Amino acid sequence: MPSSLLMLLLVVASRAGSTVIHRPLCDGPLLVGHYFSGSNVFCLSTELIHTEDQVVETISHELVHVAQDCAGGGIASDRYALLLSEEKPSVEAAEREAYALESDPEQVMALVRRHCYGSSAE
Repeated sequence: MPSSLLMLLLVVASRAGSTVIHRPLCDGPLLVGHYFSGSNVFCLSTELIHTEDQVVETISHELVHVAQDCAGGGIASDRYALLLSEEKPSVEAAEREAYALESDPEQVMALVRRHCYGSSAE
């Protein structure tokens, strides 16, 4: 049975309008997850993720990208913004930010709430 943290991450993703799909591989043999900007879909690799901790970390990472999308103009746009970094937005900077935040799912959920549905509370 999934932990309450994993379930909460999935609720936050759903409320942000995200769809989570599971595939053996997500756009490449080394990607445990991938966010598809513009469609608000993210993929989790069933072949590369083996523990719940990996699932939580991967969902947290991809949810950072969801929040970046929301902060940059909304899910339907191709623009994104960095959430806590002062760097100029770029794919590389967005990835660095997601890697830096993925180990703090509580902060990630707060960022998604703030940027995607305007709330800091669940």
